[in-house]
Amino acid sequence: MDRKEFLINSFNIESINISDVLSIEYKYSLYRMESDNSISFWHSDNAKSQPSAEELNTLLEGLKSDWSKLQYARDRKREYPTFDTQLDNIYHNGIEAWKSNILAIKTKYPKSE
Repeated sequence: MDRKEFLINSFNIESINISDVLSIEYKYSLYRMESDNSISFWHSDNAKSQPSAEELNTLLEGLKSDWSKLQYARDRKREYPTFDTQLDNIYHNGIEAWKSNILAIKTKYPKSE
């Protein structure tokens, strides 16, 4: 899962943690995380070396900051009809009616800058 997809699918900001940072930013690394958020084993075939606790906390704060910026996307996702319903709408009402329905949701939840 990429960073944006993860942030859109995260229900609340409090649930985002160091483990999420590792799975997004260091997805090709093998590691063992202990209950105190320390890393007891690290192996990576990529160029990234083991991050320090400070680096992880900085990445975590950045992830949480980005989560807030994507509220519009979570709101839209919640309100969009399922793909089956959208396809049925296109079949019965045409593409312009479908575009109108989607545009109404996009207008209701504008993209934040």
